[in-house]
Amino acid sequence: MIYLDNAATTRPHPEVLEATFEYLKLPPANPSAVHPWGIEQRRVLSQARSQLARLFSIPQEGVVFCASGTESDNLAIKGSLVRLGKNRGTFVTTPLEHKAVLECAKWYQDRGGEVRFVQVDPASGLVNLDDLKSCIDQETCLISVSHVHNETGITQDLTALSKVIKAHAPQAIFHSDGVQGFGKLSPKLKKWGVDLYSISGHKIHGLVGGAALIRSKPLNLEPQVWGGNQEFGLRSGTENILAIHALALAANLAQKEHDSHWEAVKLWAEGFWTQLQTLEPALTRTQGQLILPHILHIQTPGVPGEVLLHHLAAQGVLVSQGSACQANSKHLSMGLKSLGLNDQQIRQSLRLSLSAVELTLSPDQVAQRFSAAIKQVRSV
Repeated sequence: MIYLDNAATTRPHPEVLEATFEYLKLPPANPSAVHPWGIEQRRVLSQARSQLARLFSIPQEGVVFCASGTESDNLAIKGSLVRLGKNRGTFVTTPLEHKAVLECAKWYQDRGGEVRFVQVDPASGLVNLDDLKSCIDQETCLISVSHVHNETGITQDLTALSKVIKAHAPQAIFHSDGVQGFGKLSPKLKKWGVDLYSISGHKIHGLVGGAALIRSKPLNLEPQVWGGNQEFGLRSGTENILAIHALALAANLAQKEHDSHWEAVKLWAEGFWTQLQTLEPALTRTQGQLILPHILHIQTPGVPGEVLLHHLAAQGVLVSQGSACQANSKHLSMGLKSLGLNDQQIRQSLRLSLSAVELTLSPDQVAQRFSAAIKQVRSV
């Protein structure tokens, strides 16, 4: 069995599991409590915040913990666009965004806000800078562009985008959904010119339930969850210390193991694709100017992706058709359409998303199983 759906979720790192068991031995307490047990829980929370702050080279107040990448996106977008119940300006985003961002855009439109979608170059997969210039102006409040596209691995040049934004809409906030990039690309928010960056622990071998919105500078955001005033008043609710602790540890481990894991994934992906093209020359890949080796989006002409997925699973190869958040949706990916794929090509495609710790079979073995599954589908 080989698990190639790591863009959906990842297996907790062994050191994360060990730390989890150790944490569970601590006495129970609310981190807001002032007695000794509460103080110990608060110490764990503070340590996790400090670790992430160092990783991103920001003050500790810049780390706002929440429960998921989706919540982080919502806090960044809704918190920027709405203040005291009033719309603040124009929202600019792209068709390549995760559903969490696209649904926030729809929400803003439904309440009367203006949303503009900037064009993407189908050949490179990159945001068209000229079109970005035409989309932003003095009314622009927020620009949100994902760092890494979750279906193809296409990576945006955030530095180039921020230069255009600062030159033409210096008042605007620049948010990037970094859920797929974090742990694979070293975080350099100041160099990128990014104000808000969303991350999630279960994408980097942490635990589900631990995520954060990273603020490179103080920003006046509207909270989306009200209550006990936790997380600097931006996200009320008792913090999930266990998942937060795992997030910080997984982030440090990802940074430590980055070079060796990147090389392992790159070599495996190259070997797999070379062998698969030899066996099935009709197959193609979604290309771009810069694509992470961790994600391969493969078109399988004449073979429905959903059917092929099940045949691969029967052979012990677990893949997906795309974003797990859209797996049950009847609507085809807006992002893939923006990259020039037609409806048939989207339906006849699969996503393989890799992690170095899950490469339990050789690339040749998986390519052969992939080819065998295609032949099975065609023979039915």
